[in-house]
Amino acid sequence: MTSLETERVEPTPRRIRVRLGDRLVADSDRAFLLIQYGPNGLPTYFVPREDVVPDVLTYKRVDTRRSSRLVEIRVGGETVACSIRPLLLFETSLPTRYYLPFTDVRAECLEPSSHVTRCPYKGRARYWSVRAGGLLVPDVAWSYPDPIPQLPAVKDLVCFFTERVDLVLDGVPQPRTVSPWSDGTADVIDQAADR
Repeated sequence: MTSLETERVEPTPRRIRVRLGDRLVADSDRAFLLIQYGPNGLPTYFVPREDVVPDVLTYKRVDTRRSSRLVEIRVGGETVACSIRPLLLFETSLPTRYYLPFTDVRAECLEPSSHVTRCPYKGRARYWSVRAGGLLVPDVAWSYPDPIPQLPAVKDLVCFFTERVDLVLDGVPQPRTVSPWSDGTADVIDQAADR
């Protein structure tokens, strides 16, 4: 540090969680620390925008955030998708979903499916099966070619059931997602909704 330096920014190895009252508003292990010198210099943490927790005060809500996180999808050890341009989708009571541009997905691994579902919060989804790593995983990816007007951000992006594929975030393998889609329960719900 020179005698003229009054502040600097550096990554911090600490996990930073920000609460407003009892409510978690940010959670990051990629924050930066602003170090300031002088009589009023207090440490200040800056959290990446995509690590800010969405507002979930309503009963059912869908929010999206653009991100620069590295998202990889693997099937049978083979990389099927790799993106630094995911759209993170937060839906009340459901796991975070990572919607990726089709250009970041290996098209040769996708096989169109006749499976279609409808969601009142996103619209009509079409599905793909994935063939990679010597495996065929049926109906594991979906997209919304024509989402409802309130959620245009998901248009023409593809998402994968992280309950059935391997998710790697920023180079770190993640545990399989646990949700109603883990055990097939949601398939019954989806079929009933289509009637």
